[in-house]
Amino acid sequence: MELVTVLETADLVFAELIKSRLESEGIHCVITAETNPLPMPSRVRVAAADEEAARAIINEDLSDSIPDSESA
Repeated sequence: MELVTVLETADLVFAELIKSRLESEGIHCVITAETNPLPMPSRVRVAAADEEAARAIINEDLSDSIPDSESA
């Protein structure tokens, strides 16, 4: 199974939240991070077949978390 990266972040807690959200929608995913003495980004990876749905969920969640400038 080919895995693709749908999110890269330095915040492991955020990566775990996204993983939980995707799995609640039935999308299996894994978090990978390179082992290195320096902080390296974590990557949320999904099957290539789930990439489009995963990106849509992530984009929807991120847009919902950004306050609307007119209502702020």
